[in-house]
Amino acid sequence: MASGNPAEAGELVLERLEAAGAAGLAKGKLLERLGSRGERALKELLAAGRVANLGTRTRPRFVLPEHYRPVERACEAIEKKALSPKTAPEGPIALFTRAELTRGLTGEPKKKIPEALARLFAAGRLLRFKRGRLVYLVHREHLQRLFPQEGRPATPRAPAPSPPVVVDREAVLSAYRRLREKSGFSHVKIAALAREAGCPLAPLKEFIVSEGRAGRAVLGLGDWSLSDEETRAGAIELFGRPHLLVSFETG
Repeated sequence: MASGNPAEAGELVLERLEAAGAAGLAKGKLLERLGSRGERALKELLAAGRVANLGTRTRPRFVLPEHYRPVERACEAIEKKALSPKTAPEGPIALFTRAELTRGLTGEPKKKIPEALARLFAAGRLLRFKRGRLVYLVHREHLQRLFPQEGRPATPRAPAPSPPVVVDREAVLSAYRRLREKSGFSHVKIAALAREAGCPLAPLKEFIVSEGRAGRAVLGLGDWSLSDEETRAGAIELFGRPHLLVSFETG
């Protein structure tokens, strides 16, 4: 039965996406039995940044903002394919072309293939071998079996992870009010907010995404071409575009 209330339809959409997790839902499954009110609610949630589309316009795949990680998803898919052949220690090494490793990626992850490959190369997860004009890619773990562990220097132990930074909500909102009063605009730069609140950018971005999901924060694009590096560092990617600004519902 279709929901007669747009707000109720929106809550049902969010509940279904919460249950689906990182896998997300196709449009038909997401709006099942919600009718036209579901369509309207979904459109409003997308505009508010509370729902994201990882797929394409014709074949959408909707997720909550915290699961909208197209670069990371592309990296995971590429690595999974590169690690798929389980060969014996004395067997041949699996070689792949770029097209083979990225086949099957669609939507937003497909758009991020160059960035994902660059990240895997920089981290040493994928290695490149060239013969003539052909470039082959090999996962690092397939090469490790060629080298015996005996005689290797001990791998240095990684330092203990730092405790997670807890964002003080009231401190962030107080900083936001100060910036809003200074500028006269409801949207403020995310990087400026981090500086004003004395909060690291990474946990602040997570806080903003969480507030957006709860309907208490709205992202704004800003002008990327006119922004300096500090401002750009505060960007939160949504729908494949960097958003530099945020506004909060402060009551």
